[in-house]
Amino acid sequence: LILECHFHFFNSGSSAALLRDRELQSLDNLRAFNQGLSRFYKSYFKFDVSFEVGNRILPAHKFILSAHSPVFKKMMADISEEDILLHDVPFEAFDCFLKYMYTGEIEDKSWPTVKELYVLSKKYEVQTLTRECSHLITFYLSFNQVCEILKLAYIYGDKELKQISKQYAITHYRKLISKKEWKELISSYPEIGHEIMNDVILKSHCESDKSSCT
Repeated sequence: LILECHFHFFNSGSSAALLRDRELQSLDNLRAFNQGLSRFYKSYFKFDVSFEVGNRILPAHKFILSAHSPVFKKMMADISEEDILLHDVPFEAFDCFLKYMYTGEIEDKSWPTVKELYVLSKKYEVQTLTRECSHLITFYLSFNQVCEILKLAYIYGDKELKQISKQYAITHYRKLISKKEWKELISSYPEIGHEIMNDVILKSHCESDKSSCT
C-alpha cells in the first residue's frame, strides 16, 4: 500500500492578505446589498403597508418589518387595513427608522434623531437598533443633554446608559442641581434625584474618610 501525499504551504503574510481581501470583498458585497435594499425602500414597488406621519405617507413591506420586529410581526398579522396612522413621532425620525429596517444603517446620527430612534427601537423591540442608539447616545452625553439621557436610561431600564449618565451627573452634581431641566426631571421622576443624591453623599463620605470605603 503506497500513500501519496501532497502538501501545500502558504506563508503567513500571504494567508493574512488573502483573508483581508476576502473580508473586504464581503464588505463590498454587503454594501451593495444594502444599497439595493435602500433603493427598494420608498420605491412603492409591491408595498403592502403604509404609515401616515404628519400628513405624509411612508410606504413599506410587511415582511421586512416583521423580520426585524416582533411587535411589527404581530401587528401585521392582526391588522386588516394597509394604512397606519402614527402620532407623536417626527416624520424624519420614522423615515430613518424604516430605512434602518432595510439597510441596517442609521442615516441621520444627529442627537434629535438618535433620541427618537432609541425610543422607537424600544417600542418596536428592534434590539440591534437599540444597542446602536445606546452607544451613539453616550457620545452626546454632556451638561446640556444629561437630563434627557438619564430620563431615557431610567424609563427603559438601560443599565449601561444609566451607569454612564449617573456617573456624569454625580461628577457635575453641584452645577446640575441649579439647572432648570434637572429640577423638572426630579419633579417628574423623584427616584432619579434620590438615587443620585445618595450616591453623591456616599462619594463625598468616601473622599473625606477613605479608610471607611476600602
